Amino acid sequence: MKLEETKEKEGKYVQSLERALNILEVMANEGAPITVTELSEKVGLKISTVHRLLTTFTHRGYVEQDPDDNKYRLGLKLLEIGNAVLYFADIRIVARPYLEELVERCNETANLAILDDAEVVYIDQVESKNLVIVKMLAQAGNRGHIHCTASGKSMLAFLPEEKID
Repeated sequence: MKLEETKEKEGKYVQSLERALNILEVMANEGAPITVTELSEKVGLKISTVHRLLTTFTHRGYVEQDPDDNKYRLGLKLLEIGNAVLYFADIRIVARPYLEELVERCNETANLAILDDAEVVYIDQVESKNLVIVKMLAQAGNRGHIHCTASGKSMLAFLPEEKID
């Protein structure tokens, strides 16, 4: 959505926030990594403005830049402010029956997590009915260092050596 189109809406708004949100929305609708130039054309802003906003998003983890082709994509940090990224993937729906089966077979809590650099990002959890004193509650979007969590350690066990380093 170009900025001119949003100006038609009545009411006051913060221009810089409007621009930033337009960038995120275009990236979400694009569904694939995008260059600064392409993004600039789609949102109707100067490349320098788009680049500054992307730099801020990247610094905060809301956007990631691929070092090979310099294209930008949405980051997993968006999970922490909502489940925006999850709406584009049905991983929870697909994985949920398997988590439930694990809980039933093992009588232990099962977590679904993904790796984001050196952190684990929890996507879903099915709790055991087992009464235990120590309990780990993982909500969607929660993060933990890979070496400090059971989920992270299990991922480390199967990573190639170069990734572990």
